[in-house]
Amino acid sequence: DLYPDRTSDAIQKVYESRFNVIRLYGMAVDGSNVLALLNAIKTFNDSLSLELQHRRIQVAIGIYETSLTPEGDRTSFISNAISFVETFDFIYSVYLGNEQIGKDGFGFTELTQTISDYRAADSKSYVDKFGKSSLLSYAFSEDIYDASNTTPINDLKLDFLSVNLYSGYFDDVNLSNINYSVDDQMNQIISDISTLTSAHSSKPMIISETGWQNYNAYTRLIGSHQKQQDFYDKVSKLVYQKTYNGSSSPNTIPFMFYFVLSDEKWKDADNYWGIYFQGTSTSLGRKKILTDSFWSKN
Repeated sequence: DLYPDRTSDAIQKVYESRFNVIRLYGMAVDGSNVLALLNAIKTFNDSLSLELQHRRIQVAIGIYETSLTPEGDRTSFISNAISFVETFDFIYSVYLGNEQIGKDGFGFTELTQTISDYRAADSKSYVDKFGKSSLLSYAFSEDIYDASNTTPINDLKLDFLSVNLYSGYFDDVNLSNINYSVDDQMNQIISDISTLTSAHSSKPMIISETGWQNYNAYTRLIGSHQKQQDFYDKVSKLVYQKTYNGSSSPNTIPFMFYFVLSDEKWKDADNYWGIYFQGTSTSLGRKKILTDSFWSKN
């Protein structure tokens, strides 16, 4: 809301990059930051011609809650999310968190309660607000999909499962290994997808994060502009064409969220994931990789 020009520029670049669903990670207690973005996206979507309505940008909004979140704030987050779903017809899903499981005492019991509270509030609103509702998910880190958590995850009343999938990338040895290749990573991802989807076959599973840094930040020698481009190309073909290096590679992942639209300097060593440089308060920076290789021009 503080940078309307930058917001408009980012929305335009999302469209030009051939993406049509973006994922948000959290909201202010009053929801004002998300509301400002949703209004800007509505303005953009409404400007598209009838022939381009299939290119409308959709949004997965997010609630970032921990065990330390005050009850009043938690209630506001849920209320805001439901209100947004009722107001805007381009909200694809609501994420009830991102990688909080196992942190600050937040576990499956707390997540189960949040899901229950959201669905209870949503059911009351459903009748009053013309039946508008949304899909629910939660973005788990890959390590939470441990065999010991298979039953708790499968029992959650989510519409689909999500995994932030980085496979071998964050292994300390690989992070500092300049020779760790995109193919090394892809082979691990293919194996992990097979394991994860087999253990959780009762619900669809999507990749809620994956990516590659484009710069050797600090001791992270794994970062590379060329590797970022190669990884984007290969993981996109894996998910959307079900191929890897020209050969068939079947999987049941319907789509992914690629991490992330632009660099974020506040992340220090964990920066440089962006498709675009960070830029200024009025616009994103220069684009780093090509992203439209797999999509039609309309």
